[in-house]
Amino acid sequence: MISKNITVSKNNIISKIKASYRNYIVYIVFVILLLFFSFTLGGRGFFTLQNLNNIIVQTAVISMLSVGLVFAFSAGMNDLSIGANLALSGLIAAYILRSGGGIFQAVSMALGMGLVLGMTNGALVTWGNLPPWLATVGTQTIIRGTAMFIMDSDYGVEISNETFLKIFAQGTVLGVPAIFIWTVAVVTFGYLLLYKHKFGARVLATGGNETSAKYSGINTHKIKIMCMILCGVLASTAGVINAARLSSARYTVGDGIESSVIAAVVLGGTSMNGGKGNIFGALVGSLLIGMINAGLIIGGLTSSQQLIVRGTIIIVALLLGEKDK
Repeated sequence: MISKNITVSKNNIISKIKASYRNYIVYIVFVILLLFFSFTLGGRGFFTLQNLNNIIVQTAVISMLSVGLVFAFSAGMNDLSIGANLALSGLIAAYILRSGGGIFQAVSMALGMGLVLGMTNGALVTWGNLPPWLATVGTQTIIRGTAMFIMDSDYGVEISNETFLKIFAQGTVLGVPAIFIWTVAVVTFGYLLLYKHKFGARVLATGGNETSAKYSGINTHKIKIMCMILCGVLASTAGVINAARLSSARYTVGDGIESSVIAAVVLGGTSMNGGKGNIFGALVGSLLIGMINAGLIIGGLTSSQQLIVRGTIIIVALLLGEKDK
């Protein structure tokens, strides 16, 4: 009997260690790689204020997309259309501004597109009974094709509205870049909604055990649709901010960004199986992806070599993110 209790206690300790490891893996890896790049690439300008600022600015979009995907994953969903959404929302805002429309109109139309796309994705999954990845791959293709159709022969749509550019990316407030402020605002919103509001509890309950959530009175279909809407609107928000950052919009923007966002979210501690989300972890995961990208570029790796390394990182992230379910 005593031997059995010791065995159970030992198993519990091992389980707790594994859980702690998974929860803090992104922070451990972040510190290790930061030190590694600082020592190996410090002489090439990696550990400079300008480069660190560039990493933060360039990963702002991934950070915003990550917040939306945390909600989707936490509810047991997925959204592979975020990259196409990013491109189309930026194009919509850019075309409206170029045609003489106001900032409010441009942003409203872009976010409205994200809302409709999120609602469509949610409906396809809940009412159409399609797997989330399959439904969103379909809408991804449609949205990317729509972006190409809108551009027609244009290579890109330049944005010359200085007020728009300053508000959403290129301006500063008391010396703090506007794009950084927007990132903090989105992450804070996501954190409060997931951890401090009853909606977040319902999201985690839906993703953790949908049957139990239904029996407890939660409208799981509604929760899933709302998560997909949130993911769509945040992706459109990122699209608007990215267009302001680049002073232009193109249909090729965001092509393949889904893999980086998924890696950031999973490394950050969010379960792809649902029931567990980590907003702050996703933010650190996004910065980790940005730091790796910067390190690979400064290190002189070719584009093909960078793709190989990134792909390896994504696989490792998915393996580390596998839960006990």
